[in-house]
Amino acid sequence: MKPTIRRFMVLLFICTLALPLSSADNPQTVLDSLKQLRVDRLAEAKAADKRPDYAAITAEVNAKAKAAVKAVDPTQVDLTAAEAWVNLFTQAQDYKGARAVAGRWEASVQGEEKLKAQLAIMSQDFRLKDMKSLAATLSQIKPVDATGAIRVANLANSYVAGALTAADKDTAMQILVAGEANLPKEGFANDQQREQAKTAGEKLAKTRKLIADNPGKEAEAVEKARREELMALMTGRLGGSNTNASASAAAAREAREAKFAKLIGTDAPDFEASHVHGEFKNLEPLKGKVVILDFFAHWCGPCIASLPSMRKIYDDLKPKGLEMVGLTRFYGYYGAEHKTKRDMPADAEFARMKDFMVEKNINWPVAFVSKDVFDAYACSGIPHVVVIDRAGKIQKIKVGYSASGVQAFREELEKLLGS
Repeated sequence: MKPTIRRFMVLLFICTLALPLSSADNPQTVLDSLKQLRVDRLAEAKAADKRPDYAAITAEVNAKAKAAVKAVDPTQVDLTAAEAWVNLFTQAQDYKGARAVAGRWEASVQGEEKLKAQLAIMSQDFRLKDMKSLAATLSQIKPVDATGAIRVANLANSYVAGALTAADKDTAMQILVAGEANLPKEGFANDQQREQAKTAGEKLAKTRKLIADNPGKEAEAVEKARREELMALMTGRLGGSNTNASASAAAAREAREAKFAKLIGTDAPDFEASHVHGEFKNLEPLKGKVVILDFFAHWCGPCIASLPSMRKIYDDLKPKGLEMVGLTRFYGYYGAEHKTKRDMPADAEFARMKDFMVEKNINWPVAFVSKDVFDAYACSGIPHVVVIDRAGKIQKIKVGYSASGVQAFREELEKLLGS
């Protein structure tokens, strides 16, 4: 090879090393590979009969995401893949990079796409604790329909506590006012959506009252109320718009327990599912087994927290006659996909549930059922667990998840199994 050509080849090789990973030219390809990496690591742990090291898996995925965007300039990326770039930078924990892409994206689009970009901006501002910038974006948002408007109003309410802590009362009030301004008064698709708007308005009004009633201690008051609401939601839905969350939760629990009492000892209502991952048709073939019905959702934190304990119980007691079926509904979205309009096709959401099952190592059937099935088992909050004995009668209903209660729950199951 001639010296001139050799020098040219060396220079070309050096320049190639300086380029970002070729796969990063298509951020969605990288995101798909990261998702597959997570699935593969979970499958490897399952094959080795080991508990997955979720922290290590997440660290590996994040490291690869960081490597993929290391040499990528967020001010130069192709905006036709803006959402994927935002997600990739976020996975890499480069929130400033994600914010830069989201800002360019928002300036280049209109309509529903603009709302998605604005939501991405606020998400990154929240991570960066730049609540003043978040408030400015929220004040400019103009949702294209009632669904988007309700979502924005709820987001505004959720951001108020952060603004009180990371910024000041004026910023928090700007966010609150923007949420109130976005509350839709018409254009509802159905009565359920109208009720959702009413609930969003009640939450904003409650937050406004907490701020007004606690001068100088606004952040503490709002955060305390949020903690109480979270605890109440884990044990049963709040009733009405009562500002006393504890009393409201107690009333909800009392009403819920009355419903449960009517079900205990009765024949478990049979049902069929519209979509099923795994082997499940209805309850009839399970007569003679002790059956757990686990009502859950892919977005439910306490449901996800309960899965390792439920899996241990299932694996240990299945040989003794225990069966378990996860029951869920179609919510119209998965993760960030279709979350704004919640219009994900049922078949697509059903397919994503398979990914969820692999990621969370769910090895029992998961069935999608109608609201009627939730109602038949008095399920108003999740996780909602129903235990059916070998004769097909309901023996126990419990709501929520507590690690401290797992052993007692297991002992009850063992007693029913006769072990």
